[in-house]
Parts: sequence; structure tokens; C-alpha cells
Amino acid sequence: MAPEQHSEKIDNMIGRAFGSCAIQQKIAVGGFGTVYKALDIKLNVFRAIKIFHAHLSEEKGFRKRFEIEMRLLALLDHPNIVRITTAIDEADASGFIMEFVEGETLSDIIEKQGALPIPKAIDIFMQVARAIAYAHNLKNQIIHRDLSPDNIMIRTDGVVKIMDFGIAKTIGSERVTQTGIVLGKPTYMAPEQFEGTVSIYTDQYALGIILYEMLTGKVPFDAESPIALYKLHLNEPPPSPREVSDKVPPHVESVILKALAKDEKNRFKSMDELLDMLVSSGQKGAAIDNKVPSLMLEIENAIKQEDFDKALELVSEVLRYDPENKEAAAKKEDILKLQKSHQDQDMIEEWFHQAQAFYESNMEDETCNTIIDLLKMASQYPNSKTVKRYQDSLQKKMPEIYDTAKTILDKEWERMEELTHKGKVLFQKDMFAEAQKYFDDALLIVPYNENVQKLRALTQKKIKMAQVAAHYRDGIVALKNEEYDKAVDAFDKVLQLHPQHKDAKKYLEMAHAELERIHRSRSELEATYREALTFYEKWEFTLAIEKFKRVLEMDQQHEEARRFLHETQARVDDENKIEEIGFFYNQGLTFYKSQQWEKAITCFNRVLKYMDNHKGAHEYLELAEEKLQQQKQIEETFQQSLEYFRNSQYTEALKRLDFILSIDKNHKGARQYRTLCEELQGLADETSGLTMPDSPHTSLIEETLQVAPPARSGDKKEVSDETDDDLVDGASE
Repeated sequence: MAPEQHSEKIDNMIGRAFGSCAIQQKIAVGGFGTVYKALDIKLNVFRAIKIFHAHLSEEKGFRKRFEIEMRLLALLDHPNIVRITTAIDEADASGFIMEFVEGETLSDIIEKQGALPIPKAIDIFMQVARAIAYAHNLKNQIIHRDLSPDNIMIRTDGVVKIMDFGIAKTIGSERVTQTGIVLGKPTYMAPEQFEGTVSIYTDQYALGIILYEMLTGKVPFDAESPIALYKLHLNEPPPSPREVSDKVPPHVESVILKALAKDEKNRFKSMDELLDMLVSSGQKGAAIDNKVPSLMLEIENAIKQEDFDKALELVSEVLRYDPENKEAAAKKEDILKLQKSHQDQDMIEEWFHQAQAFYESNMEDETCNTIIDLLKMASQYPNSKTVKRYQDSLQKKMPEIYDTAKTILDKEWERMEELTHKGKVLFQKDMFAEAQKYFDDALLIVPYNENVQKLRALTQKKIKMAQVAAHYRDGIVALKNEEYDKAVDAFDKVLQLHPQHKDAKKYLEMAHAELERIHRSRSELEATYREALTFYEKWEFTLAIEKFKRVLEMDQQHEEARRFLHETQARVDDENKIEEIGFFYNQGLTFYKSQQWEKAITCFNRVLKYMDNHKGAHEYLELAEEKLQQQKQIEETFQQSLEYFRNSQYTEALKRLDFILSIDKNHKGARQYRTLCEELQGLADETSGLTMPDSPHTSLIEETLQVAPPARSGDKKEVSDETDDDLVDGASE
């Protein structure tokens, strides 16, 4: 079926009715089918309809398998599992009608937010885990087998809904399909699932990875191919979640690591056991759901006891668990204000007693200065009865000195307002650095003026934003000019000022990657140069020349390599030509037999440089060039197949793998990936339900790759090894 035909068929589903549900729009296309939004006309509610891809419906045994699975799904009745209402089994369409969930997938949420706040992550996980435990505890156990953030929906009210139980099987039931397809997404698959074994423990393993990803923003294992992922899942221990994020509670880390045990026997015996361990904090026995409320209660008690340090410590603990907790953030501001108020009033009381002591000692200047300090700070608390009592007491006891202090303060206040006004004028002209100087001078006079403090803070923010923009611009320019050290320095400065700057983080990683690439290139260049010198010292001039040339390809300014290359070539030119021809010809034969086509071509070209009528060199050169071209075609096609494979376009990948195997039946990579493609083809939507063309190889060769046929066999005889005597014969010709 051509792509245009399939697209038209899918589009024709819009407006079609199944029972009382009329399809309105397409929502998503997945590996097994297309999901539509539909309106139940009778009940006036939205539903979701999943229609399986045509090629699945047409598979042998699909209808029987579909009937069994729909009966299985009808048993699922849990608030966190998408409810299936009706099966669709018509001649041209099969699928089911389910409840419509308004919200986002967990995958989308993680992609946008990265690591989630701990309470939010735990809440989502608990809902999912309870639903899976419910399915596992049914009389006929049901496993999901394809758990991932993609099929976990979060409603706008926070309720979690698990989708795609359609590939679940009753444990121990008869297997209808004989395809042997391993179902699941490799990133979330347990080691045994790669081998086709599924159980309640594979669901548990997937949930462990999902919890890991929610809390750290990363999955524990990541690789470019399923084979590489399988090796990681099978052999490598997952990185400690707390090493990735120190916000992860220790007991939660223990739950994750136990769920990710390589051997299923070492995981939790059941989801119920996992849930029991998760709800315990491992310290006070408090449930995670009660952790934050309990801490908030402790905060209130600390505030009542005026133990502000302890209150701030408890608030910080809440924010570590839940960075988005608005109540805790507001409480922190309140505590800081209370703490400052108490400290200020303690200082006012100290100055009150100090002023009296100076007065009694007849130290009038010191008394006046102390009263001025007291009045400056007291201006922040005009409604404080205690502060007012201190002021009245001083004014009554030492009226003349008090009035003098008041007069001096009024003049300083006028000066402060004058400086503040000048700062505001400069601020409005975007002259932030100059404005800050005036605000700083104003605060030197009256340090506690809240209005000036706010203006100075706003000015600092503007200056910081300008610095961020300047450093960011410098980083971008440095990247463009390939000055990666400068780029790293610039983006580091951006992140020092603005740690959450996502683009700066991205470009910093890019700059580091480029520096690493350059470092690797330099290391490769130095290693190649050392290797060339070794060949040169051993008089293996052909190999030395090859290596020196390679060095110059990597660095055209490498003068030592250029000098040695000229010297080596001069030595070769000065040697006996016949001996050199024999050396290069025999070396070429060695390379040809070991399938080192480029080296063989170099040797045979060297022979022909000195003896252009050498028959054997001519024929072997022609064969080696054909072999090299064929090898390049195979490599190019293999890379194309890997690209299609990574994009889950298994049919296109199989075309190219078959083409490779038609040329080289022993190509290990092609054989391995072909087997894997066949195993996983049912999981991908690489062709949107298309069948493969009738002649995949012909289409690939003639229309896409446009390559020549493999090496000739009928029009050219194979050339046998030649001896030095053959060289003489060739020379005589």
C-alpha cells in the first residue's frame, strides 16, 4: 500500500461514527494505531478511539488475539487506568473506545520541567504503582509490559491515568502470536524482557526507571541502539540517583535500586511490598504524604518559640522536598522579616542603654551619635510601642541632645532623598551602574530605608541582566568563531549569574563537547605522528608515508610531519626500483588478502608508477578499487539502515540490511540488526501501516542508492599471486 493511500484512509476516519461516537479529530499516531478524539452524541461526552493500523489488523491471528485482549481489558476497573468501554471489530477497522483524558503525558512534563519536585514525583508514582499492583493482584494476573512516561497521562486535576494496557497478557495464558516479538520500549525494559521473558517483575523494573527519571530528570541507561541498551541493562549497575540529585531521599533511592535489580529474584516480591517500603521514610516512620505537613507544623512551633534559625532550617528541608511549595516560600520570607525585626529591636534596645550610659558619663557627642543611629533604625518600626517608649524616654531625659540628634538626622534624610532622586533619574535613562552609586551613597546615610533598598536591588537586577546578556552574546560569538575555550568561559559566567539559564547550559555542553573532540583529535594526531616515526625508524617507508600523510590531513601546519614525509619519499625514490616494485607488489597482495583495500590500492599504484605495464598490479588494482567501492556502499547503506532503525522505521532498515547481505552474507552487523529489526518491527510505526514494496532490493538499488552491481565474476578472471619472476615477465612486456 502506498503512503498516499494509507494517509487518505486514515483521514477518512474523521467524521466516521462507531456506535454513538463520532470521530472529530486525530490526536496521535503510535506504534500500534491512531488515536482520535470523538464525541459520544447520546451522552454528550468526549471519548478517545484507538484504531489499530491496517497492517496489524490484517495479520494472521490478529482478530483472535484482539478478542482475547479486549476481554482481558474489560476486567480492568481502577481509577488510575484508562477505562475501555467498547470494542470495535469491523471489516475495515479494529480498535476500541475508551475514556478521554484531558492532560499531558508524563513524558511531555519531564521534557519541559526536567526533574520533578519530590512530592509531585512520589504522588504520580504512587498512583501508577497502585494501579499496576491492582492489575497484578487480579485473579488472572495482568501485566502491562510497555510502561513508560509516554503512556502515563496526567489530568489537569493531577489524577494519573495509565494507557495502552492493550499489549498486556494474562500470565500463564496460551500465547496466540508466534512472532516472538519483544514488546516494550528498550529504555524501560528489564534485562529479561530483551530475551522475551515478561512477568510482574518487568513492570516493576520499568516503574523503577520511571521513578528514577522523574526524580533526576535522566534515565539510568542511555545508548544509541537497543543492543547497546540491552548490554547496559544486563551488565551495568545504575548510577546512584542521589549522585545525580542529592534531593532524592535515601529510602526512595533504596526502593529504586531494589526495583532495578538485574535478577528479578532480587526485586520486590510484589508491587504491594514496594509500596509498603516507599511510604516509610525509614527514620520517623512518617509517610511521605505527611512529611511536608509535619515539617510545616514544626516550623510554626519554632516561630512561636522565636527560634528563627531552626524555622529556616525546617523551611529549607521542605523546599528540598518540594521546590514549588508556595506556602513554604512565603513562610521563609515571613521568618526572615521576623528575624530581622527581632535583631533590629535588640539593636535599638542596646543603643537605648548605650545612649544613657554615654549621657551619664557626660559624653555628649557619643550620646548624640548613638541617638541618631537609634532614630535611623527606629524609622522602620513607626508602629512599635517598645520603640516609641525608648524614644520618648530619651527625649524626656536628654531633650537638648535628642533635639540636636533629630536636627542632624533631618539634614541627613534630606541628603538621602536628594541622592535617591538623582539615582532614579539615571535609572530611568538605563544608566544602571551610575544609578547604583547614588543608591549606595544614600544607604550609607540611612542604611535601613526600605524604599532605597528596593531601588538598589532593582538596579542590581538590571545590571545583572545586562551582564548575563553580554556574557551570553560573547559565548555565542565564540561558538561561531570556534573559540571554544572562550565560549566555555562566557557561558560559565552566565550560569554563575543565572544558574537556570537553559540555553547557556545547552551551549556550555556544546562547547565542552567540541573541546573534547579537539582534544581527541590532537591525541589521535600525536599518536599517528609517533606511529609514523616508528615506521620511519624501521625503514617501513610505505607505512611511514601513509601515516605522515594522515598527520598532514589532520593538521596541514605540522611542519615536522611534512619534512619527514619529503625525506621518506626521497629515500624511496633513491632505492632500487625493481626491489621497490617487488616490495610494494607483495605488500599490496598482503593487503588485498586481508581486505585492506585502500592500502592495497596505494601499493599497486606505487608499482604502476614505476612500471605502468605491470599486468598483475593493473588487475589487482582494478579489483581492489571495486572492492573498496563495494565496501563504501555497504558502509553507507549500513549507516542508512542504522538511521532508519533508530527512527523505528524497521521496514526501510530491513531493505538496506538485505541489500548488504546480498553482497556480503557474512556481514556481522547487518545480520544482527536484521534479526533485531524482525523482532521489534511490530513495535514501530516506521511506515504508518504500510506493507513493504514487492521488490525491495530493486527499489533500493535502482531508485534510492543508484549503486553499481557487486564485483564482477564473469568478465574478469581472478588474479593469482605473483612471484618475483612474474615481475620480470611484466617488465619485459
